[in-house]
Amino acid sequence: MELRHLLGILMCVQNNTGLGNSITKLIKSYSRPITIFVVGFDNVENSYFHDFYNLNLFKNHVFILFSETVKDYSFSGKTNVIALSRPINTSIVTRLSEVENFDITIVHNADQFCSSLGAQSVDALLNMGPTILFCFSHYSLRDHFIDYLASSSLKNNIDLIEDTHKNKYYLLAHITKQQYIQRQHWLEIKKPGLDNSHVIQSELHLKQLIKTIRTGMIIKTDWMPGINLISFKMCNGIWPSSSFLNKYVMNDLRVPHPDWSPNNMIVQGEKMALIDFYHDTIVPKKTENQFFLSRLSHWLLLKNWKEVKDFFWKKLLPSPGKIQAMNNGLF
Repeated sequence: MELRHLLGILMCVQNNTGLGNSITKLIKSYSRPITIFVVGFDNVENSYFHDFYNLNLFKNHVFILFSETVKDYSFSGKTNVIALSRPINTSIVTRLSEVENFDITIVHNADQFCSSLGAQSVDALLNMGPTILFCFSHYSLRDHFIDYLASSSLKNNIDLIEDTHKNKYYLLAHITKQQYIQRQHWLEIKKPGLDNSHVIQSELHLKQLIKTIRTGMIIKTDWMPGINLISFKMCNGIWPSSSFLNKYVMNDLRVPHPDWSPNNMIVQGEKMALIDFYHDTIVPKKTENQFFLSRLSHWLLLKNWKEVKDFFWKKLLPSPGKIQAMNNGLF
């Protein structure tokens, strides 16, 4: 995506039509299903959140709300919403940036969010996708943030648009640096240095994962909107519910696949999708393995991220090497 496609997106703010309409215009610039990742949103009253993000208008897109204040909050009837409730810290934001890529990231209360988490979290946010909208409560905080970006490693790979409306100060960042997936999934060990074998190509009309496998073959697959099932579980996903996911996986998602496992399942709200149908190794069929299915069902119903991680490598996909690595804190 080029910066010229983003020019004018925040003009809605200048024209007194508000941030919600600005976000609507930003989303409408895409001609494909996308993922909108929202953090720092304190007001989670049903009608306000739904109206703010115009969920009924964008049913083909996936909205992810990450806030621990959404506990016990129901999005019933909204099929394209995902809610994550784990308390946010630097390690969480960093891990998300390694395994996920969101088309639009919106940071409400950016001054508090960025100052409480620090520079490492800001850098992770800037590697989480091509477009990030920061919403500040004071111009000096926004200006300080701009100064930080000017001295960061991304200074030559970021385009900025500033705007102001009703004592709110906005900064739209467009990242031009090539982005990659650094881990195959949340619970995988990260390779040393930059892993450039999983390249993300993101445009307004197309998004693909370009993967180089061990044989040297290059495989291009369309990017699925949403979030990986393991990421969802490790972030204490509460919507859709664990019982819903269990039922969906055990019924609707049981289709032929070379590696039918949680790391190849994408949560998209009240539906899911499978990815990575091509593998260079043969994996035994799991969709009819009742022992594996019973353990997967148990794992899907777990609600605590620590139990999710422990059960995954010890019981669901047992691996002595991964268990040892987990015990050594490599995850």
